[in-house]
Amino acid sequence: MVILIERNHELSHSQARDVAEQVANELEQEFGLRWHWDDEHLLFQHSSARGWLLPNCGKLSLNIRLGFAASLFACTIEQQITLRLDELLS
Repeated sequence: MVILIERNHELSHSQARDVAEQVANELEQEFGLRWHWDDEHLLFQHSSARGWLLPNCGKLSLNIRLGFAASLFACTIEQQITLRLDELLS
């Protein structure tokens, strides 16, 4: 199961990177995932999920590949991340 979320924004590149890190920190706190930067991609990994967040000028893209256990909660995970991104980008 893959979750893809894209949001347009009017933030600077630096501000978009800050939002990406804030989302990653919150996911780390809530779900225990690990994350790091690989060039412009913020990569994250957990035993039941992995993905990336790409903060471009004008658009923030998030891709999460869920394992079987996490896929049972895909709708909830997507809703929580979408709501938080919308809060941070508004």
